[in-house]
This record gives sequence, C-alpha cells and structure tokens, in this order.
Amino acid sequence: MARPSEFDRDEVLLRAMEVFWCNGYEATGMPTLVEAMGIGRQSLYNAFESKRGLFLEALKVYQGERAKSLQKVLTSAPTPLAGIETLLISIATSTGVARTRGCLSVNTATEIGVSDDEVADILRRGAQQSKADLSAAVEAAKAQGELPAHLDAQTAAEFVLTVMRGLRVSAKGGAPVSETRNVARMALAALRHAQPDT
Repeated sequence: MARPSEFDRDEVLLRAMEVFWCNGYEATGMPTLVEAMGIGRQSLYNAFESKRGLFLEALKVYQGERAKSLQKVLTSAPTPLAGIETLLISIATSTGVARTRGCLSVNTATEIGVSDDEVADILRRGAQQSKADLSAAVEAAKAQGELPAHLDAQTAAEFVLTVMRGLRVSAKGGAPVSETRNVARMALAALRHAQPDT
C-alpha cells in the first residue's frame, strides 16, 4: 500500500475532482474515490483525513486554478472588454468535458455551501478574487472608452460573474451552444449600453 509520500498529491486531487464533478459531494463514496485516485484507503486517510478533508483541498485547488485562468484571459486579451467577452463566449461555446466540468463551484454552493461554513468561505474567497479582477477590467474598459463611464465596476463585475455561473449551469444541462452564445452576447450588449441610474 502506498504511503502519502509515494504519490503525486496534485495528481490524485485532480482525479478526486473528476469524481466530485460527476457525482457531487454527497453521492461520492470513499470506495469510488480510492479506486479513482489509485491509492490505498489508509493512504487517503493519512493524507487527507476524511472525504471532507479531501474535498476541501480539491475545492481550494479548483478555485485557485479557475481564478488563475480568469486572470490569464483578462490580462492576455487585446483590450479589457475583449477579455470579458472571451470569458463569456468561451463558456457559452464550450463542448465536451469543458461543458460537464464548468460548474463545480455552483454545485458545491447549492449542495453543501449553505450548511458548511468552511466550504462557503472557500467559495467566497474565490469569488472575491474573481470579482476584483473583473472590476479592474471594467475600470480599464471605462478608461479606454469601451464601456460607459458611469458604469459601477463592482456591480458590473458581479453581473458578469452571475452570467458566467448561469452559462456554466446551462452548458452542463445541455443547452444548445447557439442559445448560450446568444445569452453571452446579450450580457455584453447590456454592459455596453447600460443606462445611468435615475
């Protein structure tokens, strides 16, 4: 039986995430995790203590990778608004595995985040980082004249995040790409033509 030091921790966490993606937290049993991760049951307990401990660490990795991916898209785009557009359109037009994986954080929030403070805190910190990055992109887009100067960056960032969550759920649920793409485009149009509060 492998000892914790004999396996690649990042690799087994990715395997665990695959199981949680497919089954959700509650429906995932330890035998399924042990088999998927390719390590012994005792090694799993030694390394992560429990299914919950494993899930928390996997969720932290997932949130970190998603935040880095969002930041990379925003910083590598030719303009700030183009970065936001890429985020929305890429979710809307995702296919295959990307469509089925896209909403682990949404599923987690509704499944156990409402009753588990530690899970909720991980999700909240991930959302705060993404919101900060999107707010910065909105401010930059305003400065370049891509978005209305009156637009509140924090509200706009929260709007984009909400649309992204909805697109991920729709994509995973099998919505046609044409429908999700149209929603993404409508969200972009709403940003461009937002009216000031009266």
